[in-house]
Amino acid sequence: MSYNSRTDHSDTYASVGYLKETGYMIKTDFERYSGRVNYNMNPLTWFKTGINLAMTRSFSNNSTATSSSSSSFGNLTRFVRQMAPIYPIHKHDMETGAYLDANGNPTTDKSQYVYDYDGPRLSVAGRHAIAEQLWNERTYATNTNMGKVYATLMPLEGLEMTVNYSVDAREVRRSTYRNAIVGDGAPGGDLYKYSYRTTSETFSRIINYRRTLGEHNLLVTAGHESYKYAYEYLSGSKRDQTVSGIYEFPNFVDINSLNSYTNNYTKEGYLARLNYDYAARYYASASFRRDGTSRFSKNNRWGNFWSVGASWRVSEEPFMQGVTWVSNLKLRASYGETGVDRILDADDNQDYFPYLS
Repeated sequence: MSYNSRTDHSDTYASVGYLKETGYMIKTDFERYSGRVNYNMNPLTWFKTGINLAMTRSFSNNSTATSSSSSSFGNLTRFVRQMAPIYPIHKHDMETGAYLDANGNPTTDKSQYVYDYDGPRLSVAGRHAIAEQLWNERTYATNTNMGKVYATLMPLEGLEMTVNYSVDAREVRRSTYRNAIVGDGAPGGDLYKYSYRTTSETFSRIINYRRTLGEHNLLVTAGHESYKYAYEYLSGSKRDQTVSGIYEFPNFVDINSLNSYTNNYTKEGYLARLNYDYAARYYASASFRRDGTSRFSKNNRWGNFWSVGASWRVSEEPFMQGVTWVSNLKLRASYGETGVDRILDADDNQDYFPYLS
């Protein structure tokens, strides 16, 4: 559902959404809630501002196969391809075909059927992908929130000063329980949880000045930008559950693993740019940046980067007007220097502290 409106001095847009899907494997699904609000207003000829907000929340139950390799014994697709069609998934009497209860007695009560994970119908005993999928728990939840606000002042003709601030926060939580009866969690059962949160903030102040004199056009830009990013990670695993049906760590006895870390990253830059053109035929540009990044040591954190360029739209010259087989012809040359701080470690993951041992 969405709504929008517009007046002489403002515009508004709002929407909400809901999605629910059932997976093609048992006990798999996906559910999502989303919302967005955009509001911009221009109350004065020299001032405008606005805010944009968005939120998404999603929940899902995953198949055992989604977090295992294709050769995993818990993979449902592998299970049904490997299982002979003459065998049912529940225990039964080989001579009469009657289904058996937990005590080995024939029963017609489907609620008393037991899964056959010790029978001959699989080459690997002690595994039963359907039972594992039903008895295990694999939940995944995400929250994403984004916001942006800006304000622009236009005190003089051609002069525009803009301040932007945006924040993007995302949180992911996953919980995996493997049952105590059959599969990778047996015997005893185990629980694994992890969560991470990323937060990024961007703040910029940009000044643009445009001036036109006859066929001369000039655009001057200057500004300051800063960026801040944080990644917070927490994970833990315990085994040997006490009672069934409770998927929290106090219900498990021994710690398998426990880990946490935080990555922080900041970047700051000052910039200036000059664009000039004459008669929409001759162009020249120059830019300069000074950037600093937290990925380098304090003694080598800042760098200067620049560029120059020029171009000539030959197709706009009077002597080209009679040439019908050329619609656009431009000659362009530029040169510049830039820097990179996206350093990777031995596993091709971003290294946020490469100067530290």
